[in-house]
Amino acid sequence: MTNLKTRFLLSAFTIMFLLSVPYAGAQDTSLIGIQKGNIWVYELIENTMTDENGTIIDFTISSDEDGVVNVGETYELEITGDPSSTGSYGFSYNNGWTEAVGTGNLGQFGSDAIYTDWDYWSTTAEDDTIFDLMDVTITDDAEDFSVKGEMNLEGLVPINSTIEIVYFKTTGVIKSLSLINIYDTTEEALIVENITGSIATEVPGFGFLITLLALVAVPVISKKRT
Repeated sequence: MTNLKTRFLLSAFTIMFLLSVPYAGAQDTSLIGIQKGNIWVYELIENTMTDENGTIIDFTISSDEDGVVNVGETYELEITGDPSSTGSYGFSYNNGWTEAVGTGNLGQFGSDAIYTDWDYWSTTAEDDTIFDLMDVTITDDAEDFSVKGEMNLEGLVPINSTIEIVYFKTTGVIKSLSLINIYDTTEEALIVENITGSIATEVPGFGFLITLLALVAVPVISKKRT
């Protein structure tokens, strides 16, 4: 049970910094819904995920101690660089105390932003490593595109795990992500929601000053305010 729990915790807390590789295939790379300067705000709605010792695991936007986001708090996602011909784009996270900058990939399902080629994702998203060993349901509505994976394991302690990622179809930006684990009768959840909406704001928020100074297109790093 410990190994299984660790696996799903890693799935939850690496969604924002995914390790899966981009898909190879006939993606329409002209379908891009983001541009430099776009800003979305996300709120941590719930976090009751615990480690093997029963301690709540912090949800963080960086490895810095000031990168912790508590339930009810928000952080910004800013697109700091227009997507390149390969689909990579600069981005930053900022919670008002720390900024993390890095590079995203529009061709990698589960990234903060992906190509708005929903016909492609309808046939390939379920193959992402996030959903390994899960039963996957894809829902393609007028405004949202969602992929939900579920696993039920029967045993001495039954385990049910669900991962769901929802995108705004107009921009290809994450609308919400959630992980729910039920161990016997104990439920734990991690839920993050976009509170800006599908249309981004370009009004600089609390991360503006640091963004001017931050390097883009590098691995995620942390910076503290002084």
